[in-house]
Amino acid sequence: MNKVLVLGYFGYLTNQLDGQTVKTRDVYRLAKEQLTDYDVEYFDTQSLQKSKLLLFKMFFRVMCCKTLFYLPAHNNLKVFFPIIFILSQLFRFNIHYFVVGGWLREYLTNLPIHRFMLARIKGIHAETQRLKKELEELKKQREQNHESQLKNDKLESNLKALSVEITDYYKKPGFDNKKYKDFSNKLADYDTELKKLKDNMPEEQYNRILEEYYRAQGNLEALNAEMMKQLNAQIEEEKREEESSEFTD
Repeated sequence: MNKVLVLGYFGYLTNQLDGQTVKTRDVYRLAKEQLTDYDVEYFDTQSLQKSKLLLFKMFFRVMCCKTLFYLPAHNNLKVFFPIIFILSQLFRFNIHYFVVGGWLREYLTNLPIHRFMLARIKGIHAETQRLKKELEELKKQREQNHESQLKNDKLESNLKALSVEITDYYKKPGFDNKKYKDFSNKLADYDTELKKLKDNMPEEQYNRILEEYYRAQGNLEALNAEMMKQLNAQIEEEKREEESSEFTD
């Protein structure tokens, strides 16, 4: 029998009653009543406050379902949704997102990865006509940004190539001041390409590309910090060798 999982904040642990918990319980009740040919289960995310180990149980149930009715609050959407989306691609289940309240449009403004993923789930069921209109406008804006992206392929390609090249600098064995200088020069080139991108495309599109290459692929700040750590370690090692040599003499 196909499984349907209702995942959301039911509030059963403390018997909490508010807009979020009431709608979540209603969706589960209606699913049990209407989907008689399905095995309908639920997972109360409030239970995670009791034990973080229940995360494994939650993700296991998500992987085993064929359809997920998803009713997240803010933190659930921000932290867990990217994982759930990836699982949906791996285990081939559909996600139906039931929106509670009208906060989603504004909340997604600075979350380009979440917008990208939400645009690819089975359905978003808005609670209000206003939110539905805003989400449609958000989708239209994303499509317009995609068209604008086609005009900036060369800039984006340059940025990606620099990101890969900088990462390669870090992966190569050995380390010295010259290598760090070359690395710093590549960072400067990277910043130049970023400025070109910012000057030639909408801010939202620029932020999406920055998210994709700077954080996901390059994480250049972390690489730079690691390179400095290695450089300092080398300097300290050279000092110890000099002191040891003087003591021996």
